[in-house]
Amino acid sequence: KRIFLACEIPQEIKDEIKKICQQLKVSGFQLRLTSKEKLHITLAFLPQVNSQQLTEISKMTKSICTNLPTFSIFLNNLDAFPNLKLPRVVFVSLSGETGTLANLATKIQHELEKLDFEFDHSRFTPHITIARIKSYVGKVERRKLGETIQRWGKLRALKIPVDDVTIFESTPTSTGHIHTLLEKISLKNADLRY
Repeated sequence: KRIFLACEIPQEIKDEIKKICQQLKVSGFQLRLTSKEKLHITLAFLPQVNSQQLTEISKMTKSICTNLPTFSIFLNNLDAFPNLKLPRVVFVSLSGETGTLANLATKIQHELEKLDFEFDHSRFTPHITIARIKSYVGKVERRKLGETIQRWGKLRALKIPVDDVTIFESTPTSTGHIHTLLEKISLKNADLRY
């Protein structure tokens, strides 16, 4: 199984991001947009997981989450990987308690390494992927997209409450990946948030 651990985002945030995606699409760039239901904040991706490992991943995630209080992050601005000069992936950057989010991702990855999963240890960038540039797009159009993203400015700082970590299975199909929710694990005090 292909598994990833993520923080889900509320529907109103997804709606706001979808508006941004539509504006990018209208501007004529050759993008593969992330569908609204697949918008999330990835903490760790595991390309090959067996049933026994999945049980261990669940236990480990519960152990981390029960000790971490809920926190909040906010939409910040548009950005791109690897950079804005020649973007390949367009994302929404985040602000607020991003250090807490990064620590959560780091803890999860560290514990997953104990289960023999490997990570590249590059710096975690809290983000929501919203589009990928189609592979045939040349440097000139990629540069124009980067310039457009730079001019975009700040997004509305909508709040994303981080109350849980969700374990998803990602199943590849001919039309893209299907994400199936396997388990939602609450952070400490999540039931007191509302």
